[in-house]
Amino acid sequence: MHLRHPLGRRTQERQRGSISPLMIGFCLVLLMLALGTYGVSKAFLYQRDLANAADGAALYAADAIDTGAIYAGGQRRLSPARVQAAVAQYLANQPHTIHVSGYDSSVTGADRLTARVTLHASMPVPFVDQLFSSASIPISATASARGLG
Repeated sequence: MHLRHPLGRRTQERQRGSISPLMIGFCLVLLMLALGTYGVSKAFLYQRDLANAADGAALYAADAIDTGAIYAGGQRRLSPARVQAAVAQYLANQPHTIHVSGYDSSVTGADRLTARVTLHASMPVPFVDQLFSSASIPISATASARGLG
């Protein structure tokens, strides 16, 4: 008695090696998932660093109250010029892991004691910035801090 394979010999020969393209496809999908996860993680960390820099700049700017005017009997207020200078000084003196491309600062609040700072930066896109030099995403972070009044 002779038993035959249910698929037959020809079908079996045609399917030889068909698992290799499948495995290559799975490996490519896993690689793309890993690279995507890396890119999202890097974007999150970059945004967090920018937010930390904005918080520090706002706190530093909130301390820019003119104490001479307070002691002379004047009002406790932040001046936009002093806030702008304090933000510029903070960004110049603090080492950051990101390159801040610009910033906006303002004095807000009815009592003019709140410093508001917005930092702007461009985040390079992982793995794409090596191919295209202009591959970056603009991001910004805003922070506010109230001076002692």
